[in-house]
Amino acid sequence: FKMDDLVVPVSSLFSYRLLDVKDEFDLKCEVAYETLKGLISELSEQEITSRLAAKVSQSSQDQEDVNFGVLYGVLCHPGDALELYQLLTLVCHDGMFFVVQTIEKLIMEKFHRLKDMPKKQVLWFANEIIKGEVREAERLVYALLKQIKGGDTSLENIWLIESILHLLLDYKDWFLGKSPLVASVVYTYLCLIPEHCSSSCQDLRQEEIALCVELLRERFSDCMTIGRELVRLLQNVARLSEFLPIWQSILKNPESLSPEFKGINQLLGMRTSRRFVSSRLTTDMEIKFQFIASQVKFGVQKHYQEWIQKKYLSQPSCQMFIGDIIRYLCCIIHPPNEILCSDIIPRWALIGWLLSLCQSSVSSANAKLAIFFDYLGYESDDSSMIMNIEPAILLIQKSIRSHPMISATLLDFLCRLIPNFCPELESAIQSRVTAALRDVLKKGVIQSFGHIFASGKFGDDLKQLVSKTLPEFCSLSKIPSSVNPSDDVEGEDEEVMQSFASKQTASYSYGLQPLEDVNSADPHLLDETEAESTVKDIEETTEIDTNEAVSMETGSSSPELWNSSWDTLNFSPPLKEALAKLKDAFIAQKDMSTCLESLLEVAMETVKNDHTLSQLADPLCCITQKDFSGGCSFKDEPSSQESEGLHRLLCRKAEQGSVLPLLLAYMSSTQTRAGYCLLNYLAQFGRKKNVFESKFEPYIEYAKALLPNEGNPVIKALIRDCQECGNEEPDLLYELVPVICQELYECVLGNVEFIHVVISNCTPIHLNLLVSQLVMGTFQLFGSDATHIANIITTSLEWDTYEQSCVWQLLTAEGPLIQSVISLLPTLLDEENPEAMTGAILFLKSAKVDCLVLKVFAECQPNSIVTGLLAHWSSTQANELEEVLHKVFEIGDDDEEEEERSQIQSNLKDHLRQVRMTAPNCGLSRILKKLCIDLMNDV
Repeated sequence: FKMDDLVVPVSSLFSYRLLDVKDEFDLKCEVAYETLKGLISELSEQEITSRLAAKVSQSSQDQEDVNFGVLYGVLCHPGDALELYQLLTLVCHDGMFFVVQTIEKLIMEKFHRLKDMPKKQVLWFANEIIKGEVREAERLVYALLKQIKGGDTSLENIWLIESILHLLLDYKDWFLGKSPLVASVVYTYLCLIPEHCSSSCQDLRQEEIALCVELLRERFSDCMTIGRELVRLLQNVARLSEFLPIWQSILKNPESLSPEFKGINQLLGMRTSRRFVSSRLTTDMEIKFQFIASQVKFGVQKHYQEWIQKKYLSQPSCQMFIGDIIRYLCCIIHPPNEILCSDIIPRWALIGWLLSLCQSSVSSANAKLAIFFDYLGYESDDSSMIMNIEPAILLIQKSIRSHPMISATLLDFLCRLIPNFCPELESAIQSRVTAALRDVLKKGVIQSFGHIFASGKFGDDLKQLVSKTLPEFCSLSKIPSSVNPSDDVEGEDEEVMQSFASKQTASYSYGLQPLEDVNSADPHLLDETEAESTVKDIEETTEIDTNEAVSMETGSSSPELWNSSWDTLNFSPPLKEALAKLKDAFIAQKDMSTCLESLLEVAMETVKNDHTLSQLADPLCCITQKDFSGGCSFKDEPSSQESEGLHRLLCRKAEQGSVLPLLLAYMSSTQTRAGYCLLNYLAQFGRKKNVFESKFEPYIEYAKALLPNEGNPVIKALIRDCQECGNEEPDLLYELVPVICQELYECVLGNVEFIHVVISNCTPIHLNLLVSQLVMGTFQLFGSDATHIANIITTSLEWDTYEQSCVWQLLTAEGPLIQSVISLLPTLLDEENPEAMTGAILFLKSAKVDCLVLKVFAECQPNSIVTGLLAHWSSTQANELEEVLHKVFEIGDDDEEEEERSQIQSNLKDHLRQVRMTAPNCGLSRILKKLCIDLMNDV
């Protein structure tokens, strides 16, 4: 064909390029809109309403088509938008849930492709549903905040930032009622303020400052849920006059901002939720970084880095955004073991490249702080934090031989960060950094600090500084005799730092204060010989082989990944023949479905031992890598075998039983998505073999094969696979949770580890979906065992604020036994457990008062829960409370019982006095007077 024959698709919704195919969503909406016009043309308003009401009542598909048609009209024909929106409110039977969900998905996945008019209409639609108080309208605001491009001061991005800001200000009362949204807004706009320094952005910047200052002053409790990242963001703006008083309050008078806020150390100890960190990258940018970190080989990354830099990091305002990207790489991208052990570009190399892009001392210091920030709040008990701190120490270690200035700069920065970040907290920070470095050795991130602290390429001044700051590790810095001292980096390639530039300077004098200009490189950081030469840019010496490189858009795999040793495996003739055919299809890049299915059939019939399956797992991981990398969400049955993904085919055959669940178990050691891929397939298409078995029976067999020595392999495997799903495809996890709880309830019901996995990956959108289904009774998460529930609540006291909030919202939605919560009240304290206290009082607010409840209250110290509930029940359950108090305060006959009763009465009087003091008009005085209970004297 000729290029002249190509035509750009015509669309009112999306912008297309010459080679683009028209989007399926676009086509569907266009057809639905034309059908809608045919239905309502030349009709009166009443006739239109009647016609559409009849249409949507015919079937769910008809309702969906009407929704798509109206939605398309709203987005592409603004003149008709108001009339169409009003029609939508009349004919929607689900409270506009489907429409909100569809718009949210459109924003998250395709906002960057929308034309200008549909983008404006998306904001208009958000305005209307907020004004109409539509349920879950905040989902659109979360999605829009994520589409703000960091470091971008183009007119289009500034328009979006302003539009969202004005939307929030226009509906401030609604917005302030959404605590998680308040935190997300503060996080986003604190990141944006340092980027808007140009004269053209001054008006917008002042509006951003005013909003953030107001929220920090009035809603600091909500802002605290951001965690330690709040400290890092506030540093970047603390020099501004508007933020200086808040900064001083944080340092010197924290309780003036919030009674539960105790200071900087408290914030540093609070882990920042992944949803905050990931919100700084648009969906499009996330996909690109996830791809590079999982698919691109070390040595051919220059092309991809140049593309990223040109598209996202070319503006001067991007300098402060680099720190946010580094935080994303540290906190969000946690590669599995197969990638860590492969030739995929490691995170430390990507971070080193980003560090080289810093053009000023301020942005460089900001980037270095982003690298080391998790060291300042390190907790050994948090198993995920080792992945957060890993890139920093590896970047120091891997740079010593080729780029010692980078290693010296980072090591110097870390040593000066400990005493200067916050002098009052030097001891606490020192212990956290020490704990982090201990775990670096304990968990094998590096084998020894000898290559680092004892390197001959560092100057005496730096060595003395390290020895003074980290003496424990300097004593361990003798290089083991088994290691060649000339090898600074075990197995390091000569081009390991090929994308690093020579712009790195030593940055120190950096403390918990507004960012200062940092000093230039200190020549004493390096050995005298090294200091004489400047680190030069290393040009790329490895050309990208287009046959081997992985396509950024398709993620296709290279046939050369096939290992020739697989051809000589000792298989039976039928299995060897089937594997050879599969290999030929893979090498020729042809469809492999038929060959794979044939191989699996042969395996099911002939394989009798585990060793054969373990050998077969490696080649199958190789050929299915592309399919697994593309995601494991199966929405519909494929129309033909050719369109079926290889990973889906594996799961379909595994459902038939035999040895294939065991094969998947062997594959999962390399392909970590295999487990949750099987879960998803069974959830959607699995069938019960008989009424007594779960349709997850193949997964149970897989779990037993995966963890044969575990006492409860199913729950262990579930936790492992659900955590992996939460990391890779969080939306899919929350589709699976209800099905897992239904089919494997004996394993997961009330299991605290499983619940923590569910909650730790939970965004407000996911939380809403779970709450809705728990309220409907679709599934149970906690069960009715009071012991299990008490254990969950007790364990959750160690979780972060957001996770505890999720626990209580889910508990309230499921509505387990009141006794399971009541029994814990004596162990909860206002100051130490504010999240649990808040959750418990809301949970118990609707409980029925009885003698058991009051006896538990008598065991509690006076606190906000007991006082609040007694005051509330005095108004809402006055007669019941009067009856129960009468029973508690009546005189008994038994002396032993009377002594116990007297103690209960005395303690209850303390609580009743507190109620009467704090809520004199609640109705309690009338009840006490009627019962003749004198609070002035103990019984």
